[in-house]
Amino acid sequence: MSDTEARDLATAFLDHFNDETRFLTNTRRFSHGFENEPGFSWEPVTPSTFDLGVVAEGDGVTGILWFQDED
Repeated sequence: MSDTEARDLATAFLDHFNDETRFLTNTRRFSHGFENEPGFSWEPVTPSTFDLGVVAEGDGVTGILWFQDED
């Protein structure tokens, strides 16, 4: 998927949610106490080499957007 396709998909996903939405991800990068740590760490949920996703919940709408790739 190209960068443009990925950006368009993410934008379309986010258009379904408002400012009251809670977002969760499988990375600790944005968790309390990990914001300033160097590097990048995540907890995989697929057998792929790389996966990263977002779970969104708010105003009666729930969505999951997940990306995966192999090296």
